[in-house]
Amino acid sequence: MYEYAAAALPVVASRIGQIPSVVDDGVTGLLVPPSDPRTLAAAVDALVADPARAARLGAAGRARMEERHSWHHVLDATLGGMLEPVS
Repeated sequence: MYEYAAAALPVVASRIGQIPSVVDDGVTGLLVPPSDPRTLAAAVDALVADPARAARLGAAGRARMEERHSWHHVLDATLGGMLEPVS
């Protein structure tokens, strides 16, 4: 999910585990019920049929990854704030 979102591709995923904390349904991607292949396929088909919506979700996902999941954020979390701010 992180890699697809970072590549500005819309994410379609099941609403399980930590996925909803990464994918904001209807904003940065689409969430579907777990173990529901028909709904998953329908969500993918809906994005294929609406490229503008797919692009909006992808761009929002990319922005979210830059905001919260960049390598700088990963390193900062790992090193406990020992990194100097990037200018």
